[in-house]
Amino acid sequence: MAVSSFDQRMRGIVKKHRKMSNGKKTVMNKDGLVTVQPKSSVKLPLFPVLLAVAGLVGFKGYLLFALGEEGYGAKLAMLQDGTIVETLGAKVMQADVVTHYIRDGLTLLF
Repeated sequence: MAVSSFDQRMRGIVKKHRKMSNGKKTVMNKDGLVTVQPKSSVKLPLFPVLLAVAGLVGFKGYLLFALGEEGYGAKLAMLQDGTIVETLGAKVMQADVVTHYIRDGLTLLF
């Protein structure tokens, strides 16, 4: 009984040690005791992801404005007939409501 309890504690210590090898942080509990805890796992930063999506949608809107509806459709048709990667790119680059909204805004400006 005591051996299995000891083994469980050792497994917990080794697991915590492995987590802390990726970084640690100190936290003060409500009673004032400072404890060391492993840093949380890697989180995807939200702002850069949103910035990249906004840039992609803006680029799509500009291409639709610059090439026109027929030219943009012709380029998408060429992509759809290509490799798997090009087909995926064509699906991502299809004009949506926001793309048309950006194109209309650019048309008003220029």
